[in-house]
Amino acid sequence: MKRTKEWWQRLEKWERKRLFELEHAYSCRSAYLPDDCCDCGGCGLPTLGYGLCKACNDTWRSLLDKANEVKL
Repeated sequence: MKRTKEWWQRLEKWERKRLFELEHAYSCRSAYLPDDCCDCGGCGLPTLGYGLCKACNDTWRSLLDKANEVKL
């Protein structure tokens, strides 16, 4: 869905901030983790593979659903 002013206004201020953080998060490799793991870009917890952990991914998805007015 196109991100208009109305789209962003469906989220509270802290939710807009968190959505922005999660969408711009990046995973970083750590010398202390195995090669197939990295740190979650959203919370910093170790995760298998790359990208967001399950909790951060669920948060990201629920914020998008709220902004898109998807009823669960």
